[in-house]
Formats: sequence, C-alpha cells, structure tokens
Amino acid sequence: MGLINQYCLLRSLRIMVNWRLTLSFEDGGFRDNTADTTCGHFSLEHLTPPTLQIVRNIISDVMLDIPYYMTPRFHKKMIDAVIREANRVYHLWCINNPGFAHRGRVHIIGHSLGSVMAMDILSNQPTKVHQDRDIANLIPNELPADHLVFDVYNLFLVGSPAGLFLFLNGSSLVPRQGRKNSATEDPDDGILVHVAGRRGTYGCLAVDNVYNIVHPCDPVALCLNATVDVDYAATLKLASVPSASMPWFSTPSFWHSATSMEKVGDKTLEPVNVAELGPSVQQNAHNYTPEEISERKAFELNDNGQIDYMLSGVGGPLEVQYVTMLTAHMSYWSNRDFVRTLVREIGRRPGREGTILSMRAQRKETVPSCSDKA
Repeated sequence: MGLINQYCLLRSLRIMVNWRLTLSFEDGGFRDNTADTTCGHFSLEHLTPPTLQIVRNIISDVMLDIPYYMTPRFHKKMIDAVIREANRVYHLWCINNPGFAHRGRVHIIGHSLGSVMAMDILSNQPTKVHQDRDIANLIPNELPADHLVFDVYNLFLVGSPAGLFLFLNGSSLVPRQGRKNSATEDPDDGILVHVAGRRGTYGCLAVDNVYNIVHPCDPVALCLNATVDVDYAATLKLASVPSASMPWFSTPSFWHSATSMEKVGDKTLEPVNVAELGPSVQQNAHNYTPEEISERKAFELNDNGQIDYMLSGVGGPLEVQYVTMLTAHMSYWSNRDFVRTLVREIGRRPGREGTILSMRAQRKETVPSCSDKA
C-alpha cells in the first residue's frame, strides 16, 4: 500500500506503507523479540520442506497473505498493522512538513491485497477526520488505533481482487453520505436514500473518488463497475487508461476540462442534477428511475461516472497472454499510462468540472440489459 501526499497540483510524494514489517505470522502477532515457539506449538517454518527456499519464501511472504487475511485469527492484526504504520508515516511527514495537515491531501494506492485492506479500513473510516490538535504535536501513543488520522481523497485500486471480497461479503460499492460537497449533504435530497450509505457498511468508502486500474492479463485483478449496478455497468463502454504516447499538449480536447460540459459523440454521461428535477421529484424518492439512481451512485463514487479503467496497448502483436500474466500483476509500477493518469487525476481540480473527456463514462450504442439476458 502507498500514500501520496499532495501539497499542490505539481508537488507530490509517494510513501510506501510497509505494514508487513511489523508482523510475524510465525508467532501469530507483532514482533516482540520473544522466543520463536514454545513447547507444544508449531509454526509455518516447521511445516516447510528445506527445498526451493527462495521460492517458498516468496510464497510465504506474498501469496500466503491472502489466506492469512481471510482467517479471523490474523485479520484484525493485519488491519491494525496497516493503520498503525500509515498513521506513523503520516505523523512523521507532518512533523517534517509543518502545515501539511491543513493544506495537503492524501491519496492511497492499494495494490493486490493492499487494495482489499484499504477497502476494509475505509469502510470503517470516519466520513471526515476532524483534528482538534495539530497532528505534528501529538506523540505516537496518542495516534488513533482504529482509523486513519487523515482524510483520503482518492483511492486507486491496482491489480485488485476487491470485487471478490465484495461478492463474498454480499456487498457493493456505495458512496459515503456527506463525503462530497454535493447534494449528498442535503437531507432533502430524495435520491440520497438510494445512493449513499454510512460508516461501517462494507464497501461504503470514506473517499471522494475510487479508481480501479486493471491490466487485461492480470489474473488477480477484477472489475468493479458491476458492484455499483449490474445494469448500469452493462451500458458502459469499456474504458481505457489514456495512452501516454499521446503528446501532452497537442490534443486540446483530450486535456480540456469539463467547464462547458462537452460531449464525446453525444454519449458522454452527465450526473443527475437533483436541483433540475423539480420539487415534486426531489421530495419523492420513488419518482427516480433505476437508471437515474445508478448514474447518481456512480458519479458520487467517481467524478467520471465509472470505476474501471483498463490498461491499453500493453504487450505487442506477438504477446502471449499466458506468458504475460506471469509478470502482469507486478507491472503496473513501470507502466507509463498508469503513472501519467495517476498524476493527472491527483492534480486535477476536484469535482465534475475538473474531469477530462477521455476519462468520462460513455454509453454503448446498443444497451443490453440483464433482464433481457435472463
């Protein structure tokens, strides 16, 4: 997992949160320099054959984290380790950068299991963190242990199996009520009942925008648009991360902000504007169509109206998917398209007016519905 501390549009720093360093699954908890095992107990080390040590160490340190995470015995310890380490890193950053707690923004990149942990933590995160004291003046023991001490603005899920965990929990992605400076803060907003949720609901994240970046050959990564609404996801074109091979300033329409609400082929979606629906519709939630509700939900989760973005142009004409998949899961960090999109989405102006055309949700020309398939 990584934190991105943002000073302004052009200055940011990525900081790794190495939560694994403070945990030892061999003794079932935090490292405390005590004896490795006691009589009558065994650890994973005792079960591991002495062959292929390098490969087995990689599997133990990386692949086995998922079954550890799904085990009640270790789940809370892992979540606590992430929160504690993230707060420690943020605290040190604020000490060395006075005023950041009030002027800066923090964004989270969650890769693989880190994305699932981020979803779990942000589902239980306060909608907005109110700091009564300057974080830099706190001592480590005063940092909260049950939530992040900072607000998270954008969450980037990378190579993420989060969709599987939403499925296993019988949940969906839900915007957090009161999170954005939009109509979700209006108690008279009738559509709010069907759109936003509250703290403690799995998948109801305390963030402004959620991005799910998927490498098409990554066997671990899953899509998330359908977790917002299945029928709505079926109406959308497959969205791709814009290519970095395009000149930075040679295509004005590519970079132009949405101040005038330009459309791409008249298929770019617009968020539901409750103020324009009329007072009778605002007061009666049942007057909203399912399509309006799902669109509003998607735009509350991401200013672009969708969650999923596929990496395009990976590999080449001779690419073999079954070979590429061996490295795809760890290839995001060297992908120029991903890096540029990351910087741009962090640096853009907040809200719908700050989005660019190539990132917005677009309708398919023909829209299949799930009911038709049934």
